[in-house]
Amino acid sequence: MSISRFGYELFRRYPTLFAGNVVLALLLMMVDAATLASIAPIVSLLTQEGGGDTLSPYIMSAMAFLGLDGGIVVYLSVFVVLTILNSVLLIAINYFLLRAQFVVRADMVVGTAERVLSSSVTFLAGQRQGDFINTLTIEVARVADAFTALTRMIAPAAQVIVLLWIPFFVSWQVTAIAMAVAAVLLVPLRTFRARVYGLGQVNTKANNEFSTALQESLQNARLIIGFGNIRPAIERLRHAFAALRSASIGLQFIQSTIYSLHAPIGIVVVFATFLSGQRLGVPLAEIAVVLYAFNRLAGTVANINQNRSQLISLYPSFEQVMKVRRQAEESTVHFGSKPFDRLTDAIVLDNVSFSYNSAVPVLDAINLEIPSGKMTALVGASGAGKSTLADIVMGLLHPSAGTVGIDGVPMREVDISAYRGRLGYVPQRTSLFHASVRDNIAFANPGASDEEIREACRLANAEEFVADLENGYDTIVGDQGFRLSGGQAQRISLARALVRKPTLLILDEATSALDTKSEQLIQSAIETIVGTTTFLVIAHRLSTIKRADNIAVMERGRIVEQGTFDQLMRRDGAFARLVEMQQL
Repeated sequence: MSISRFGYELFRRYPTLFAGNVVLALLLMMVDAATLASIAPIVSLLTQEGGGDTLSPYIMSAMAFLGLDGGIVVYLSVFVVLTILNSVLLIAINYFLLRAQFVVRADMVVGTAERVLSSSVTFLAGQRQGDFINTLTIEVARVADAFTALTRMIAPAAQVIVLLWIPFFVSWQVTAIAMAVAAVLLVPLRTFRARVYGLGQVNTKANNEFSTALQESLQNARLIIGFGNIRPAIERLRHAFAALRSASIGLQFIQSTIYSLHAPIGIVVVFATFLSGQRLGVPLAEIAVVLYAFNRLAGTVANINQNRSQLISLYPSFEQVMKVRRQAEESTVHFGSKPFDRLTDAIVLDNVSFSYNSAVPVLDAINLEIPSGKMTALVGASGAGKSTLADIVMGLLHPSAGTVGIDGVPMREVDISAYRGRLGYVPQRTSLFHASVRDNIAFANPGASDEEIREACRLANAEEFVADLENGYDTIVGDQGFRLSGGQAQRISLARALVRKPTLLILDEATSALDTKSEQLIQSAIETIVGTTTFLVIAHRLSTIKRADNIAVMERGRIVEQGTFDQLMRRDGAFARLVEMQQL
């Protein structure tokens, strides 16, 4: 990607920010021009050349027009005021850029996160969480830095125009010689810049690997400690950080080298300017203007090249952020806007099939009705497609073929946010936040009162153990419920689902990992609310689905038989074999 294309992409996204920066840059350019021009009459009066140079007469005429006395004190005062104004404008530009940088960063973080969270679970499941974390923290910050680097080139570019135009006006011969010398001396810097983009890519990949290693080490800390694999985990982190350190040092060394080389180049150019001015007989006032201009120009060009180098190194960060956003958008399932309040009739899956980018279907021609107010159960061996079917019912996945109807309305036409807002979901693997019991339950219904939270805990058979916790409902449960037992965490998860009074409650093997007592408590909670809401239960254990109104038996993505528990046992088919093999 070229700088012009990168600049266009950023300008297209943030035109107002760029426009504000351009206005400030134009003001700075005019003040710079006035500052430079004000030097000529000062030198002319000090050397008693009496306006013998080209520029001084114009400045003196302008001052006389404004009614200002042409004395040395007045000219010096004007120069000082213009210099201060120049600094004030630079401060204003820097403040504007800092604010703009965080506007860009907020848009990149929130916008990318929104696209990721709105995408399909297929996309989420196929990505490394460490890459996401790096993209939404380090890489978006680098994109904001890229915006800053690009906009920091606008004001200096305007300054360059002024710092070249006035010397050309004063003495085009001296200016041309100085520019030729600078061009020759700057050629070697192109070799350094050519390596910056490649090192930027290496740096982005190294950040991905380090973030992934760190995230996986912390996420699996208990497993690592339990297996006694602390040393291998630390070595992985050490190796990932060593790669990141190597990439970062190499990149920053080249960038600092490019910037540092401008100082000696600037001195050589100033020396060449002075010598050529003397040889060509240019008046001292004009030489002073040109020298001051090129002295300022050396620092300005150094800043432009430093920002340009930084911009090149940040291309890979922009590319990664845009890739994540694009892939998330492409995988997003789009729905309609028809309102949804509660399930009154049934959810009907009509000849539904689904596959994860593969010729082998995960679901194949599924026909299933989930009646309102009834309990529908899905059973089958692992990999039969039960959880995938539940994801389709929740609208997390969209069928490759067939339709899903909600009270006779195709799911694609329903307001999916309103629909999901009426669902309750208890996954097999409990997910709790590092927050209080109250906050974890209220996550599903932020407006829930304390009484509603306590009622949800009572229904979930969690009220008693919560009361025994150190701080009751204000007890911090730890990351993923670390401070709770498996049964306690699952009951909090069930209370969270119940506090929103769902029209459809989905239990995805919610008791499969629990001990008998915990399972009985969960089962008792479920029996308490049977008939008050619609259930879709995925289960291995008989106790969870014995009272189900309909049990659908799945094998290799297909429903092979349906019926009540007793009906299926009498048929002596697939369900009876599962019971016999104790796979439920």
